[in-house]
Amino acid sequence: MQENEASLKSFILTLLKYKYFIVGLTVFAIFVSGVLNFFVLKPVYSGSGIVYLAQVNGNLLLKAKDVQTQTTSENFIQKIAQDLGVESKVISKALNVATSQDSKFILVSFESEDKDLITRFFPSFITELNSFNSQAYQNQIGALNDQKSTLSQEVSSLEKQGEDVFTRLKALEQNGASNAEYVLEYTQLRGVYDSIVSKKVQLINQISQIDLALKISNSFFYQSNPLILDTPVKPHKLFNTALAGLIAFCFGILLALFLEYWQKS
Repeated sequence: MQENEASLKSFILTLLKYKYFIVGLTVFAIFVSGVLNFFVLKPVYSGSGIVYLAQVNGNLLLKAKDVQTQTTSENFIQKIAQDLGVESKVISKALNVATSQDSKFILVSFESEDKDLITRFFPSFITELNSFNSQAYQNQIGALNDQKSTLSQEVSSLEKQGEDVFTRLKALEQNGASNAEYVLEYTQLRGVYDSIVSKKVQLINQISQIDLALKISNSFFYQSNPLILDTPVKPHKLFNTALAGLIAFCFGILLALFLEYWQKS
């Protein structure tokens, strides 16, 4: 117990002995950190946007992880850098693309000291993203349109056949011939006409499904306008200054104890 009290007393006496050194070091660190954070370091602004992935007929054109890989690739970043008139390393350093497994969107964030660059970045990003995947998207949309066109031609052909058969049915009803001949031919033609109508209905339903698939298909787009913060996100001036003071204070104590030990030994 007495040894503990002696150690504590020795510790307090050491702090009192070097109090001006510890306080001075702490004040100096706070001053330097404050000058750096408030007057030297430039404020960094941030913007973010949620991008919904392109899909055709309810199927994703690219998975979220593939889009993340594509948008952080060197080719993609170089293209955006050319659009914005900056070096590619500026974009790669400021850009962050986050996603989760099997999600239908990605979160794009961009940090820069230049708010105007952030404002110009987001339109360029979505434009280039659609440009990079335009061929694949148009191929799938084109395939649906080709299928729709083929089905429409079949419907037109069936309508022509149906009109011819219907005309013949009307002629039989009006002119007849013998009763047995009328019933046999009329029955056969009626079956053909019903088959044509049934086939046409099926084709029209398929065309409606394709129209729906085209309607729900979409290229890459922002959920809403990207959010660009008016206040800087970096540096954390007060936090950094307080942290520098705390570190300097603790370091001052350790250094004081070391100096005291050095003198006694």
